[in-house]
Amino acid sequence: MSARKTRLTWIAGLMIVLSVVTAIYSGYRIHQADRFNVLLKSNALDEAATYPGPYGQFAEALHLQRQKRFQDALKLYAKLRKEPDPVGAAARYNTGTLYLQWAMTTTDEDSARLTVPLLELSKVTYRQLLRDHHNHWPARYNLERVLHLQPDPDDLKPSAQGMPERSPRALGVIESARELP
Repeated sequence: MSARKTRLTWIAGLMIVLSVVTAIYSGYRIHQADRFNVLLKSNALDEAATYPGPYGQFAEALHLQRQKRFQDALKLYAKLRKEPDPVGAAARYNTGTLYLQWAMTTTDEDSARLTVPLLELSKVTYRQLLRDHHNHWPARYNLERVLHLQPDPDDLKPSAQGMPERSPRALGVIESARELP
């Protein structure tokens, strides 16, 4: 064999070995992702949280959120919001949902004063997500729910903002109370 054939044979062999190693590694990663998804679907979030990287952190944050440890979950989601999509978008959506859930579960008098700020934070979070992902339907739906609970001040009717004497009903009463000519 000539030196050129020997070199081409070595290069071809090396390419085959690299391809096999890449295929094995890709198969392993797919298996890990499938196992992770099974754990998420079966609500084994504590086990899914052991996975390295942002996906494991996401599972841990979701686990903390379901345990109603909102502040701890919020810290993890804050780190994950900077991640590229899909983890970043899911973390932003879950942050808005966390604020909404937290606002809905406040019961004692000290926590009740947090309801309005939490709902406002939820609106801001959903709107930020919808700016980047305008077709994120769960965020749209939850934003509508939050707006139903806590409308924006601009959306309130003028009569509801404090001048009842200028409402259409009051103006009708004033017109009918005038003296006839």
